Amino acid sequence: MISGIFLDFDGVIMNSMALKLESYFFALDEFEFVRDEIQQLQLEFTGQSRNRVLDKMIAHITGAPPSEGELQRLVDKFTEHDEASRPRMELLPGAQDFLDAVQQSHYVALVTGTPQFAIDATLEHHNLAKSFRDVCGTPRVKPEILKTLMETHSLNVVECIMVGDGRVDQLAADTNNMRFVGMACQGASFEPALAWKVIKSLPELLPVI
Repeated sequence: MISGIFLDFDGVIMNSMALKLESYFFALDEFEFVRDEIQQLQLEFTGQSRNRVLDKMIAHITGAPPSEGELQRLVDKFTEHDEASRPRMELLPGAQDFLDAVQQSHYVALVTGTPQFAIDATLEHHNLAKSFRDVCGTPRVKPEILKTLMETHSLNVVECIMVGDGRVDQLAADTNNMRFVGMACQGASFEPALAWKVIKSLPELLPVI
């Protein structure tokens, strides 16, 4: 029996990873980094906040982390492009059907590395806020979010699943002894052999929850 469903957003509900990559290209265009390298790093750091990803990208490519002021400037550039891209985002096939099927019978929460202000605006734009009991973004981290939400709603971890496409999502589930479902989308970075289930679309979960 599954009573609690925790979902990542980009790559799980929204087909937005390519748009996020464009935002990283935009934020880092002054450095003339190789785009293939930026893309590979985006995949490696999937599920983390834009602040942490940009900090790690700069440190990896240049050998030194950016200053606090430089990092904030790059984050602001990313956010500018990301917000302009919001109308171009599209739901992944089957995502809305899944949310419609489970929102009344299950506790459903969105747990994302996107900043709270940005995910709130995106859900409002796409009329998705009503699909979730809770929506949690950064600066809080995913393991902490899962633990807090389970305690707040008196959820039994053995009846909960975390659905994500990144190692960060898998680690958050593992930290809380929660079953992890990996979304096998393009660019997924989780470990399939360690996942409870691997799916290609959310409706594949309906028969088992």
